[in-house]
Amino acid sequence: MQLYDRGTRVEQFRIVGKTEFDTKLALGVQKHLTQLVSILNKAIGTIRPGQQQLILDGWIKQKYATKTDYTLVYQILVVATVLLTIAVLWNRRLSHEIGLRVATEKELKSAEEVLRLAHQRQLLHREQNPLGVIEWNKDFESVYWNKAAERIFGYSQEEALGRHAADLIVPESARDAVDEVWRGLLAKQGGERSNNENVTKDGRTVICVWYNTPLVDQKGEVIGVTSLVDDVTEKRLSEEMIWKQANFDNLTGLPNRNMFHDRLSQEVMKSSRADLPLALLLVDLDEFKEINDTLGHD
Repeated sequence: MQLYDRGTRVEQFRIVGKTEFDTKLALGVQKHLTQLVSILNKAIGTIRPGQQQLILDGWIKQKYATKTDYTLVYQILVVATVLLTIAVLWNRRLSHEIGLRVATEKELKSAEEVLRLAHQRQLLHREQNPLGVIEWNKDFESVYWNKAAERIFGYSQEEALGRHAADLIVPESARDAVDEVWRGLLAKQGGERSNNENVTKDGRTVICVWYNTPLVDQKGEVIGVTSLVDDVTEKRLSEEMIWKQANFDNLTGLPNRNMFHDRLSQEVMKSSRADLPLALLLVDLDEFKEINDTLGHD
């Protein structure tokens, strides 16, 4: 603010004080302008208190304008920036984890589907297998019994499950041999293939070939055995019949010429190895010529 009186410039006025309770309007001048003191005092005296207050308020606003304290604002901005950075980083991490989880779930679903299909194929293979498929626990009790096993032994799955093999299909005459095979399987020391007689539900004796595989857990401990069983009764009977027809006379049941040559060859080999003599006798039967002539010499 600048004041002029009689051509003299008065400047650099300042507020010398203001209290909370009372504020007076005062002016200061340079020391060498003392003649202005009385003039200014008279001028100020002519100003009404209300006008003085207006002038004072104007000076105060210009000189001591209210300053906004931005410290809290800065603090809030810093905290907000930190929180926003944390939120962005957390969102990225969360998005990454969600992506990993989605990918893992897809892989798990794919693996589950593969396992499901493999299990389904295994079940179909076991159910539709022409060989009997039987699974035993460590106590030699059946826990799985397929359709072919029902056909071979006559027991339904409901009748067979939970029963011990000795009470189900193993005859008394074969129990010692079967027990030895079972001990070998549990000890993982053989027993993978065996041949023995078995008994069916209706009491028939059948000859079966068994293909056994021990089931082990993650620690390598045997927890059971899976067996494939093939009923070879008819095959064995056919083989025996063919062998008998080839080596015995159908009419008399006596060994024929083929059997004679086979046994003679064996005895000649034994005699040669042991350096022992061999005697061959020819026995003729009276009136046997008529039988040979009518029925044949073989």
